[in-house]
Amino acid sequence: MEKDQTWELVLAAVVVDETRGVVTEAGRSTETWASAIAVELGALGVEVAVASTRDLPGSAQVSVARMPEGTVWEHSEVEGREGSVSHRGVLIAPDRSLVGRWSWSARVPAVEVVTTVQDALLARWAAGCGLGIARVSDRYRPGADSALIARVETDGGAFVAKVGPTDIVSSEVAFMSRVGDELGKGPSLFPTIAGMIVDPPVAVVFMDAARPATLDEALFADDDRTELNAESDTIIAPFIEALASLHETTDAPGEPFVAKYVYQERFETIPQHPGFEQAARRAFPETNLDTLLANPWIGPDGERLRGLHELVPMLRRTAAMMPTRNSIVHGDPHLKNLLQNESGEPVFIDPRTVWDGNRRPDEGRGDPAYDFATLFHSVWPMSAVLRAVETGSDRTPFHAFDVEDGTVRFQGSPPDSERISALEDRLVKRIASVGEVDLDVARARLLIGAANALIGWLRYPEALPSRNSWGSTMVGTLWFLERGLGALDRNTSNKEPVHA
Repeated sequence: MEKDQTWELVLAAVVVDETRGVVTEAGRSTETWASAIAVELGALGVEVAVASTRDLPGSAQVSVARMPEGTVWEHSEVEGREGSVSHRGVLIAPDRSLVGRWSWSARVPAVEVVTTVQDALLARWAAGCGLGIARVSDRYRPGADSALIARVETDGGAFVAKVGPTDIVSSEVAFMSRVGDELGKGPSLFPTIAGMIVDPPVAVVFMDAARPATLDEALFADDDRTELNAESDTIIAPFIEALASLHETTDAPGEPFVAKYVYQERFETIPQHPGFEQAARRAFPETNLDTLLANPWIGPDGERLRGLHELVPMLRRTAAMMPTRNSIVHGDPHLKNLLQNESGEPVFIDPRTVWDGNRRPDEGRGDPAYDFATLFHSVWPMSAVLRAVETGSDRTPFHAFDVEDGTVRFQGSPPDSERISALEDRLVKRIASVGEVDLDVARARLLIGAANALIGWLRYPEALPSRNSWGSTMVGTLWFLERGLGALDRNTSNKEPVHA
């Protein structure tokens, strides 16, 4: 292959060894392109080797990894428009069997390389699970604990594959099986597992496919996802009842080990995460993190939200509301983890059994109120924030952020919505009935739990890449904390005993 003098060709040899059965090659003009491929495929356990032609006269050398010894690259060149050159070829193993084929040019999108390898791996894994020939029909945004989520079609039906670190996927599958055993012959909370393969450093689980639409696509009256529609109460009710059934069926005495972390400690540890400061600096480059955390945030008409440094020490009051009972919990039932099967019944995906890497003796168990709090924070404000990020819009719940004399000022207001208020009251009553606690204590758990769910997002600069998205999430966190602490104050002033 002759070196093109107009750009530096970088070859990425994306190699999967004999046990996975595909070798792929591609090339483009920047090492950034190849690095992006390496990051995405590295999460799937695929090795990527890069070689530049810059210092290689005459022909390019391709660095490869984990190929059958003796594999050779046979290729041809095709002149393209504007003097570009396309390259086509095959990799042939020593026994002359075809290992893989690929064509590339200077303009090949990195995503083509990534999806080609993903498709090949998913087909291999599906066959290993006895699902037959699989074709990828859709891909979904992976979560924090997964590298790839895709829908595959087979002769036996449609399945969703989730790929992630071996320990996380294995733990999740074990948890879903455990929940199935606990619920017995009742309705299943999770999709039926069709098969699982461990292929270190990853594992993949295939589950029966649900309807692809997530609940955030069905609940809202507006495209910005700020106002619930008239059918929202009917749509969300079965999911609330399914969670309540899980909680009631698995109820047991004793404070869950995670309670103190959820209601107190996480508000101290998350702001220390490197990603938190990185995201804050990107959103508010004109100030520093300590200023953002220490000073109040001022809304329209002078409404004052105390800063995180002032509010967090006040969470010591939550000792009075800690639960004395626990149950199995989903752990992360935000709207994008809520689906429906073909019969319209609730389906939950991506349960969380470990928070922020904190292992504990009762993993999978927690305070039922936190499931409802996670659901509530997703209804408002997180669905609106994520929708703005997804569409590139600046129409977040809060906006026009300005730092003045160390104080952040903003426009926008919390929801003035009868439907969102009604949902809050419904969840409060559900928490109170399950835990047999005062309504103010139930409300405090719901609102402080929602603040907990929100603050976790603030450490992900890629999830909240803009000033408005990060700022809105911070305002939501402070607003929920203020209201949750206010509910605790009301309970104390009423001098009603707290029986958690």
